[in-house]
Amino acid sequence: MWMKGFFLTKSETKLRFNFYNLLLIISLNYLKVKPFEFCSNNSFVNIVLTTDGIFFETPDLIIYYQKNFMKIQNIFFTTVFLSITTLIMVSCKKEQNSASPGISYQLQTKNRASVVGRVESGNIVWTSGYGNATEVKFESKGPNGKLEYKSNLQQRIDLFSGVSVLGNITLPPGTYQEVEFDVELNPTATEPAFLLNGSYTSTGPATPISFIISTPFEIKTEMNNVTVSANNGYNALTSLNLSLLSRGITQTMLDNAAKTNGTIIISSSSNVDLYNIILNNLKESDEIEVKHD
Repeated sequence: MWMKGFFLTKSETKLRFNFYNLLLIISLNYLKVKPFEFCSNNSFVNIVLTTDGIFFETPDLIIYYQKNFMKIQNIFFTTVFLSITTLIMVSCKKEQNSASPGISYQLQTKNRASVVGRVESGNIVWTSGYGNATEVKFESKGPNGKLEYKSNLQQRIDLFSGVSVLGNITLPPGTYQEVEFDVELNPTATEPAFLLNGSYTSTGPATPISFIISTPFEIKTEMNNVTVSANNGYNALTSLNLSLLSRGITQTMLDNAAKTNGTIIISSSSNVDLYNIILNNLKESDEIEVKHD
């Protein structure tokens, strides 16, 4: 038995759902779900979603709404579930396949012995040390302006254990110009930002020596151009050449340096002249190599 008012014809253009279903329809439109079809009573029903209702259309232009409501609703929700599931699967697959290449930041020290003065007999041998890294940064300058990518971390680097891996930065493929690779070091509550320990030998017994940076410090290396290809990983290895730290320092300066409990402490508050020389040399002692994994 047909019930008046519970079916659609071509002249009755749309049928409004209750408020609960309306919210679902609006959500689906927000996800840009396209019109779809399902089969009912051996005929296809075309469904077009709108923000305030839903259009039904069949080849015979009529749907018995009350009688078939539960069937229509069940098929509707099943189709919605499958659509959203497919959308999630496609999104996940796209994210995995379109992963951008990454650069792994690495740090090491080399040439850990240095001669003090070119014709003098004193020398420094650095034997241990560390840095407290808090950030790695990639900067590039080009015709489109400045680009900057950062990655935060909290890592204590052993400068004498070989190559230390600091972190990764993901970059879009392309060629980058005037590139800077930066490693930001900062003091912690109990340790300085950067520390080197070693020994100084002159005409007598070896004397312990320490170089300490207690304020934020940036290890910065530069390259003219860096090309990053899709689906490739890269290593950016920064090397600190410790043999360059004693440039401009004479044997007399170290022989006359103040000692704290028998150790030559070189910091911003002790042997300041030596500190400024070594600090400037450290800024010029780094070099970088970028290569494929």
